[in-house]
Amino acid sequence: MLFRSFNGGPGSVNSSPIEGSNQSPNYNPYDTSTPADNQVPSTDTPTTQLSGDSNVSKVYNYWWEKLKAEGSASGDLKCIVSAIVGNCQIESGDGINAQAYNPADRGETSVGICQWRGGKYDRLNPMLSFCGVNGPVGKGNLPTLDRQLDFMWHEFHTSERKAYNHLLSASTIQDAVVGMIMYERDASYVRGQVDTTSPYYLKKLQKARTILSSMSYSGGNA
Repeated sequence: MLFRSFNGGPGSVNSSPIEGSNQSPNYNPYDTSTPADNQVPSTDTPTTQLSGDSNVSKVYNYWWEKLKAEGSASGDLKCIVSAIVGNCQIESGDGINAQAYNPADRGETSVGICQWRGGKYDRLNPMLSFCGVNGPVGKGNLPTLDRQLDFMWHEFHTSERKAYNHLLSASTIQDAVVGMIMYERDASYVRGQVDTTSPYYLKKLQKARTILSSMSYSGGNA
């Protein structure tokens, strides 16, 4: 998908299927438009083993295997996977720390590889519930990497389907990062637009480009 100029200003990309933003009073992070889009995929089963010698390679291999098996990506698979990995690095650290914990994210708690956040538009407690966690959590007792990845997969097929569809069609690393920002909705995502001049977008693009040029699938199942 090509970048287009949008009324929001130069460098903005229209991602209007998901309306609102973290700054909008009407912002709704969930897509509940059609029941078919929110059916849990038949492959939504717990991952039992991750392949790789580091969290970064495990995340890369996980998404490569999942997307290859699903066969739904019409875009460039390396760009798509690299954007996912780069996003997780920005959110939780270069090594992708599943125990990343921020108790003061705009007055709420954010945790994990995607910094799922509590508050009005809560994505933290759905993640914990999906992962089978009950009671208070803190640094060091968050869900494991494999379960957090499985929750990303679950979100992509339910509440974040529109962001996922954009990601699957990405043929460039730039557009794959746009898809991940539609999923994350960081400070570069405002009222359904991704500002590709934002430092938040550019940081994620830099990470994704590094992954694209330096990594490839290293597992044995795809």
